[in-house]
Amino acid sequence: MKQFKYSPFLACIALVNASLFAAPQKSNIKSFTRKSMDKEKAYNSPAYVKHREGSLSLDKRFQHNLFASPPYIEYVTALSADVDGTLYISQDPNGSLGHYAGLGNVVSAKDTTGDGKADKFVEYIPKIESARGGHIVAGTYYLLHPPYLTSFQDTTGDGKADKRTLLADGWGGGIEHPRGADHTTNGVRMGIDGWLYVSVGDFGIKDSKTAAGDTFRFHGGGVARIRPDGSEIEMYVENTRNQFAVAISPTLELFTRDNTNDGKGWNLRVHHQVPESDFGYPKLYQNFPDEHIASLGDYGGGSGMGVLFLDEPGFPKDLNNKLYTCDWTTGKVFSFDMKPKDATYEVKQNIFTPLTRATDIEVDGQSQLYFSDWVGAGFAFAGNDKPVSRIFTAKLKDYKAPKTPNLKTASDAELIKHLSGESSTIRLHAQQYLLQKKLSPQTIAQLTTECLNKKLSVNARTAILFTLKQALGEASHDTCKKLLADPSMREMALKALTDRKTQMTTVTPELITPYLKDANPKVRLQAFISLRRLNKFSTSASNAIIDAAVQSWKVDSVGKLGTMALPHLASRTLAGLGQNHPQAWKHYLERFKSGDYKTQKTLSYALKTIHDPKLIDLMIAELANDQYNDASRLLVLDILARLSQKEAEWDLVAWWGTRPTDHGPYYEGKTWEQTPKIIKAIEKNFGKFQASSQVDVIAQLNLNQINTSQLKLEGVDILFSALDATNPSPQHIATLQTAAMDSKTAWPTRIKAAQKLGTFSQWIDAGAIRYVKKGKGRKAPKERVVNEKKVKSSQEIRMVATKALLTSISKFQKDIATLDKKDPAYLAANALAHDYWTFPSEHNDFAEIAKLANELDDDAAALAWKKIFFAFYKNIGKKIVANQKIIDSEIGLHNPGYYQAIADLYLLDEKYKTRAKANLNWDYAGTRKSAKTVMDMHTAVAEVAKDPKKSAPLVSAGLEGAAKYAMTNKGDVALGAKLFNKNNCIACHAVNNTGIQKGPYMGTAGSQFQRQFLIESILNPPAAIAQGFPTYEIIPKGNKPSHIGFLVEEDNTYYHLMNAAGLTEKVTKEHMADKKIIKMSQMPPGLVFNLNLHEFTSLVDYLDSMK
Repeated sequence: MKQFKYSPFLACIALVNASLFAAPQKSNIKSFTRKSMDKEKAYNSPAYVKHREGSLSLDKRFQHNLFASPPYIEYVTALSADVDGTLYISQDPNGSLGHYAGLGNVVSAKDTTGDGKADKFVEYIPKIESARGGHIVAGTYYLLHPPYLTSFQDTTGDGKADKRTLLADGWGGGIEHPRGADHTTNGVRMGIDGWLYVSVGDFGIKDSKTAAGDTFRFHGGGVARIRPDGSEIEMYVENTRNQFAVAISPTLELFTRDNTNDGKGWNLRVHHQVPESDFGYPKLYQNFPDEHIASLGDYGGGSGMGVLFLDEPGFPKDLNNKLYTCDWTTGKVFSFDMKPKDATYEVKQNIFTPLTRATDIEVDGQSQLYFSDWVGAGFAFAGNDKPVSRIFTAKLKDYKAPKTPNLKTASDAELIKHLSGESSTIRLHAQQYLLQKKLSPQTIAQLTTECLNKKLSVNARTAILFTLKQALGEASHDTCKKLLADPSMREMALKALTDRKTQMTTVTPELITPYLKDANPKVRLQAFISLRRLNKFSTSASNAIIDAAVQSWKVDSVGKLGTMALPHLASRTLAGLGQNHPQAWKHYLERFKSGDYKTQKTLSYALKTIHDPKLIDLMIAELANDQYNDASRLLVLDILARLSQKEAEWDLVAWWGTRPTDHGPYYEGKTWEQTPKIIKAIEKNFGKFQASSQVDVIAQLNLNQINTSQLKLEGVDILFSALDATNPSPQHIATLQTAAMDSKTAWPTRIKAAQKLGTFSQWIDAGAIRYVKKGKGRKAPKERVVNEKKVKSSQEIRMVATKALLTSISKFQKDIATLDKKDPAYLAANALAHDYWTFPSEHNDFAEIAKLANELDDDAAALAWKKIFFAFYKNIGKKIVANQKIIDSEIGLHNPGYYQAIADLYLLDEKYKTRAKANLNWDYAGTRKSAKTVMDMHTAVAEVAKDPKKSAPLVSAGLEGAAKYAMTNKGDVALGAKLFNKNNCIACHAVNNTGIQKGPYMGTAGSQFQRQFLIESILNPPAAIAQGFPTYEIIPKGNKPSHIGFLVEEDNTYYHLMNAAGLTEKVTKEHMADKKIIKMSQMPPGLVFNLNLHEFTSLVDYLDSMK
């Protein structure tokens, strides 16, 4: 094996990194020895031959081939094509979840015969774990192999890398991370500006040590960038989720395909990565759309992979100059029609070609496309002798590519000519080869002339401009200033002037602010970006920025996916200057006091990001200022409410998971020394708001995560108002949830708050459905009148309340873990959970509950799905047949709560087993865990089936035989508890005396009844009616049907009966003729006839265990 030449920096950086990841490495990395293989023999074996079947599906203009397949390539994560068509292939058998050491490499592949198929393979980098995106540029290969970013070179010309330089560490996590190299830092690509752009997953960047000696940290996902020598690291955009790669246009616009958070409202999103923007994941996207930038589109479920912006001469107009993205989940490669809109784009997604598991798309300097497909495996190593991945090529049939230039030996003049050419790939390589030389004054002069040449394309002039920028630094700014007079290059000139924060000493804000009024929205956008990056304050510039920011906000600026680019960057620019310059926020405050509401609203976005005690004192004074109306005062309160907390420090270990807390505005808010002062000011000045505005005040406080139930507001008890409300509002629900989930609040109050949420989860507006008499007289028929708007709004409120209830119950289950099982709080919390999923629903909200389950934590989602399953499977009362469609749909397919509910309810249907088996390797650990619980349940059933006595059907043994078996054998108490749920016992029999009592209480059945009595009661209910639970028949006047059930309550006007389904019926006494006790049980016979003897005995054991 060839020895690597290490840069001097590598030794010290390795020591730092070893200490940072020492603990995770010991516990997670596994040793593995790969089985050796005769590749030629394997290639011709039946499995590998079959693996090569299939081809691309493209329009007739293309010719395409299978370029490479196993065993010569495998587990392809990413591709990078050199100008001449040499393809560098990142390979990672560990996938996203594996932990094997030594698995992975980078292979180069080349078609030397021109038949479209690779025939030369060289292992460019051997044994490198977690090989992800790489980019070959002018002889240097930049590779992300998390947690490392490294450059590689072949200095001897044998096709194998022998020199490596570690540029930075701490980029996400690799096989040493508990989850593996998933949600990590995946893609790297160089732009024409010479920056390396890195796709950062939401593992974040953990105190990265760079080759320049800098330390950098970021908690979350986004795009970072770094110079090729490891210097000047910075975040380019912030707070995306888990994008795999970044596409870069010739004018330095970036695009990514992000992935879904499993139903919590962040579906697969395609982003235009506007510099300095915040995409809001996970803190802002749910509740603060006006504070994060909008994505280009939401495309449902999916997992974004490789992306490409195509700009090559070998493609017609309808295919060129557009974005292409790959998606793992759908297996498709998509193209995007892109129509300019304001400062960004309106896009339409189209299927370009279907694959199985599309991982990447790439193009070389000859206009040949490459597609990689992870066909044959899941999220980790599939095992020896299993072929995984294929690579296809495609090119236009009628395109004849020019001869591949030898850029390495080309003269300066030849390289400048290539810089002006039509190929984006060749332009980049030509630029970097040119910059490897010491440029002569003549070359600089020629570049400057060409940059100012209006006959050249914007793409070519941009490439030349950033060649000058990289070669000359600030000395290139004279050319940039000349280009400001050229409307077609103005945006690029502004970008170049502030491209590097180390090269802006001569740039002033006054140079940039005039372009805030430019006719081109992209120029205005770049002006905001440049001013934020410049980070220099002057009063005149500040006034210009404020005025332009106010103008940028329009009526339609905020949508479901966020805020349009211009107003978002305007707010970000104001915020950045205010955070770094006290004179800036003081200026904002003066403008706030004298401005109209729109100006105040615009400035509030900046002011609420500035945690300066002096600002807080001044804002508290403004809260008490009588000059404001309620709308303006509410802005002041919102600023203070936001500043009452800070984001907690990241411990560099914790990861928020695939479905994190997303209420916002902080991921983990913490109080600080200014918090008490702010809370006191809010309490003191609450009364300054009109009564009609106080609901909005409470809503704003709840939104900012202030516990309103703890506030001491004169004359107002917010929690009492919520507990006393009959018509719920989102503010009531938020207050109740805050109280229920607050561990510092007394348990009785928490329980009351949750119970009220339960009431609201069944609420309907009194005006939603009315019965209006049709005619006169007492016996006139009534007509049902439905107000669809109120019906819909009622359901929306119920879903808000249900989400709050289930979230609170889930929190209860965690908080009661340390309590005694006889503690009233323990009993009450469990009763709430039990009553939620067993009590009949008054409304058919099941489809909405299923959607809601994808927004909840695993335990809460299990409760939601138990309610859905229980309503369908119960064999007494109203069976919700429509739930079958919900249960069989895709909505719960990957939800851990779905499988936990199946296991808890002991549902043995084969279709659930099939679904669970398919999820044993799903990428979310919660789903894998609950799916395994279902499979374990089936394994246990199979074990019982081996014993003919245990597995004998109860009906075949007869009642006497079943009773005898249960008296002389032991079952499984845990299984009995599940059967108590599955067989609907729980619908009428509570096991917790704090819950709703329907039929005889079973919580003390083991101490109250003899085992034989329990057996008889189950097998023959009428023979053993529990004392105190006789069945009543209420007989109406006339020939109408009788009402039968337990008599729960009787008053002067009504009988309150509870039927076998647990539903309470109110019967008017004056319409009844008689009531009597009848000798029948409300418990139908035959409820356990579907069980085998072991299952029946387990049910008896469970009841017997209830002491």
